Amino acid sequence: MSNYPKIEEIILRLNSDELLKEKIYIVGGTVPYLVTKTISNREHSDIDIIVEEKNMDIVREYLKRNKLYEEKYDSKDNYSFDLVKDILSGKYGFMCQYDRKTDADTVWSVIYDIGNNAIYRVEGNPKRKEFKRDMRFKFKTSIKL
Repeated sequence: MSNYPKIEEIILRLNSDELLKEKIYIVGGTVPYLVTKTISNREHSDIDIIVEEKNMDIVREYLKRNKLYEEKYDSKDNYSFDLVKDILSGKYGFMCQYDRKTDADTVWSVIYDIGNNAIYRVEGNPKRKEFKRDMRFKFKTSIKL
C-alpha cells in the first residue's frame, strides 16, 4: 500500500497554512498526482519544497515545530558527496523509475563538485555501479562557493 495519502495530507496542510502562504513551492514526484487528483501507487520518501532564502528560517521553524523536519535533507549546509551519491542511487526514493521488463535503466549519472573542481560519473545505474572521477574536463579557474 502506498504512503501517498499521508504525503498528500501533509502537502495540503502545508499549502493551506497562513504562515506558509506564498513562502513554499511544492516540487518533485508528488506534483503530477496532486495536479491530476490521482493516487500514486508508489512510496514517496519525502516532500520536495523550494523556499526563497529570505523565508528559510520561518519555514524551517514551522517544519521543526510540526515534526516534519529532518536535518539531513536540509540544504542549509552544502550536501555532502556521499549524500548526493545516495540520492542518485535511490537510497531515499526513486530518482528515475523504469519498468524492468523493458530492460530500461539509468544510462549515466554525474556529480559536479564545482567547489573542488571535480566531476564524478557513473556509467549505468548508480545503485549497482561506482562513481569514478572523470579527469577529461580541465577546469580553467577555481570556483569558491
